[in-house]
Amino acid sequence: MAKFGSYFGLCPLIDHRSLLGVTTDSDNGNVLVTLGKNIAVQYRLADQKQIFSWTTKEKFTSPVIFDVEMKKYVAVFNQMYIKSWGPEHINIDKLKKLKFNMNIDSLIVVENTSFVIFSNGAVTRLDKALSNHKRIDDPGFLEDKEFILDVKSSFLNGKKYIGLLIGNSTSNKTFNLIAFAFDTQGNRRVFPKVNLKNKYENLIGSSFHVFDDQIELLTLWSDGKLYVKSLENNSNDRNEMYAVIESVSCKDKVSLVSLDKDYIALYGGNRNQEGALLVIYNMQFKVTQCQQPFKLLTVGAKLWPVLKNIILPVGQNLAVVPYHLEKEQLCALVGSHKVNQITENKDVLIVQHLEEANWSNIRKKERNADVKQKVEFEVIAEEYLNQGYPESAIFQEVLPQYIETNNIISLEKMIYIFDDIPEKYFVEVLQYFLEAPDEIFENIEPLCSDLYPDCLQPCKRYEILTMILRKPINDIFILPYLRVKLNLDNILKLLEFISFLLTDDRFIDIDFMFKLIEWINLIFDAHYQSLLLSRDENIVKMLLSLSEVVSNELSHQEDLQKLVSIADQVSRKKKIKTIDKEYIVEKIELNV
Repeated sequence: MAKFGSYFGLCPLIDHRSLLGVTTDSDNGNVLVTLGKNIAVQYRLADQKQIFSWTTKEKFTSPVIFDVEMKKYVAVFNQMYIKSWGPEHINIDKLKKLKFNMNIDSLIVVENTSFVIFSNGAVTRLDKALSNHKRIDDPGFLEDKEFILDVKSSFLNGKKYIGLLIGNSTSNKTFNLIAFAFDTQGNRRVFPKVNLKNKYENLIGSSFHVFDDQIELLTLWSDGKLYVKSLENNSNDRNEMYAVIESVSCKDKVSLVSLDKDYIALYGGNRNQEGALLVIYNMQFKVTQCQQPFKLLTVGAKLWPVLKNIILPVGQNLAVVPYHLEKEQLCALVGSHKVNQITENKDVLIVQHLEEANWSNIRKKERNADVKQKVEFEVIAEEYLNQGYPESAIFQEVLPQYIETNNIISLEKMIYIFDDIPEKYFVEVLQYFLEAPDEIFENIEPLCSDLYPDCLQPCKRYEILTMILRKPINDIFILPYLRVKLNLDNILKLLEFISFLLTDDRFIDIDFMFKLIEWINLIFDAHYQSLLLSRDENIVKMLLSLSEVVSNELSHQEDLQKLVSIADQVSRKKKIKTIDKEYIVEKIELNV
């Protein structure tokens, strides 16, 4: 399963079209951003701090990269020169530069190996290019009026793959792809030229991707169809159609990048409304796993997957979107992707109470009621699972029966075992345990626990609520049910319990803390007006208390994030840079 974290802005952009690229730095957690033709900046992602910057009178014509073998920073200037420098150099204008006998298009790093891309389509390793910069005689692979539109790369089984998307100066369309493979000894293999022209549709996105232990080319076309094309096949057809992309608009360019063998990321226009959409697409099950909307669309924006983050230009800022990929499970994709069937509250409702009678089944239900109550949950679950029912269908089938009979033990087991719980029934079971009278817990041992205060007894109710709050949810689908099913009394009880969990170290961990804060946001989104307009003293007191708790927790997390880079340097036995100023600035808040 894949999901996005909360995105943040790394730095402002001069112009997204002048952004040359984002690359990894020597220190894990840092990135190099070449903002324009005259400036490159080193940033730390953990706290978005600028560590260092370089300015030059000459023009950068490639992103600044860090070469692992030389342990130096390298960049191309004016398409003819390459300079390399160490971290100690400040003024890069005075550095020695190596002039080449043909124009350079860009530099690229593939799995810690640096390559030089020449404008004629020739590709060679950086170390070889620097040692032979006056004698490079590679004729390249481009014909007249052809130029390099974009560069793709990938890595598999020790081999580095580089692909050049080639266009024609008379048109901005992509016509073909030239691919290379380099082994560990630096030997180069050139694949047959892949034709990317089509009479009826335009190519709007492409990327390398691993399929069945081999590198193949993904191509996305203006009709929304995603094709898989072999690098060995130089035919004119688009090869095998893999899927139809419906999440993003295919009217304009779509940025495409492979995250791993099961996932790709796409960025393009929002199909249903204005703005842009960044999505993670599951290649195994062919579904959109998660999405992040943006108000502004940057057509043709590049995506850089760096350190489990996707970095991309959004408007006049460079955004960082963290992502998390988990092990593939089909059950995680079932149920949560259904269209909401709930009708939210309206200002005016017409209610007609009807009673539906089914005379033919009454005797049968009465005869089997006592038998069903005595059947253990494990037996029922095993029977359904053997018949091929998914968890969501089993939960939907047996939940009403357990609620009707107050079968707390079976409900607890079902919630503990199942992860794929439909949002509608997830909220129903949450509502049940919030409203259930204390009497139904009397026969469950232990009745009370020292872990909970007197106001949170019997303990079994809150043990199960803790279990529910830890479950994965889809905030988009669960929000309407929270708005309709839970009343203010339920909300007050739930928020008081969440506040208790946040302040008690015996229950909380980092992941669960963020989960609880996510629940608070969901509750506020669902009942914003009710909470805002409420004059109940208990609600006002609870909101103030909760605000203080969350603010304190987030403040602690900010302090911990600032220590991440320091802890990383200590673990790698690197010298920590000290401040050489003779003064410090402290901010003191005075309570008047």
